[in-house]
Amino acid sequence: MNSRNIGIIVIGLGLVIALLILFSKGRSQQFDWRETFEEESKQPYGTYIIHHLLQEYFPKEDFHTLTDSIYFEEVPNGKVGNYVFIGAGILYDSLDMEDLFNFVDEGNNAFFSSLTIPYSMMEQLYSEDCYYYWGDYEADSDTVMELTLYEEHLNEEIFTFKSLKKNQTRKYNWRYIPSYHLCDDIGMEVLGGTVDSTFNFIRLPYGNGHFYFHTTPLTFTNLHLLEEELLAYSEKVFSYLELGPIYWDDSSRTSEFVARQQNGSDPWSKRLSANSPLKYILSQAPLAWAWYLLLVLGLLYLIFRGKRKQRVIPILEKNKNTSLEFLSTIGRLYFLRNNHKDLAHQKMRLFLAFVRERYHINTKDLDGTFVKRLAAISEVSEERIDQIVLLSNNMSGGSFVSDATLVDFHKKIDYFYKNCK
Repeated sequence: MNSRNIGIIVIGLGLVIALLILFSKGRSQQFDWRETFEEESKQPYGTYIIHHLLQEYFPKEDFHTLTDSIYFEEVPNGKVGNYVFIGAGILYDSLDMEDLFNFVDEGNNAFFSSLTIPYSMMEQLYSEDCYYYWGDYEADSDTVMELTLYEEHLNEEIFTFKSLKKNQTRKYNWRYIPSYHLCDDIGMEVLGGTVDSTFNFIRLPYGNGHFYFHTTPLTFTNLHLLEEELLAYSEKVFSYLELGPIYWDDSSRTSEFVARQQNGSDPWSKRLSANSPLKYILSQAPLAWAWYLLLVLGLLYLIFRGKRKQRVIPILEKNKNTSLEFLSTIGRLYFLRNNHKDLAHQKMRLFLAFVRERYHINTKDLDGTFVKRLAAISEVSEERIDQIVLLSNNMSGGSFVSDATLVDFHKKIDYFYKNCK
């Protein structure tokens, strides 16, 4: 065997080993645990669920996803527009900031849930009468955070959130608003915080509207919204939104690091680091001249090109009914967690809600009277309805629900939906 054949064999073995390693990594990493807060992400720290929930929050109102820049359509009379941002950091240009403040000044709401907030925004909201100037959120490192809401009508329940990575608890920098940043002179209201008396949710009036600042966006991610009691926390937080269109901002999201570098109060925080490649380029005369020439050409391009193009006008798609898609998503999430009992419980709740809404029947007692009355109105046999009730009771009282039992339960309910009058 010559050296050429040996080389080919070695290369081939190397490729096979590399493919096996790549395949094993792909199989072992089932979830992406990065905090992306992206509305299209169904990973633990994406916002797919809350994005779809908010689309159904005001069913008859428009829902806009801002993908290119911040823009607001005229809000109908008698209604209030609601701007929503959920992410690690925020990055605005001057036009976006101006549009946002004009939007709130006209009587609308702006809700932010982020790990940091632009200094220029808070500088405009803060008054000279406040004792402290605005700094930024501070952090408390722990594996869990217990949150509550202070409004009396929200009952001040305690909600416990955990930080997980690969299904293991980890320490996390839970952000909060330090008490010395609170200022009554500008009408600041504390809406929520922790059981340790730190604050994570405030409201600030501006013009005819309000700004809402929330420091723990992790609470609105898919991982926590799978828990029914934690889903209730999100419902209570967003109960502050008022009837009107919702604008979900997907264009201003950035990492916490970039946001703190660009939005800080210290101008030196934006300086180049010692290891920056640009610093080396500027230290070499030929490379520096090439860099400056590139900037000049880019500036000339923007000047002459800008005269021929206006700001992008977004195409507004027709409203879509995403209720079935959302329910399918929730179902898949429960199924992937192998939690058949909870999934069966949710299907039974939806079935009873359907019966109440369509036939106006009391579903508190699922006894023989209920079965006979529903059979008479829906024209589905008593035997079929009794099987649904019996199977639901058996699954609720048992400790384990098999795949076959769950499928059988689904088929019986599906038969009712397709054959009821």
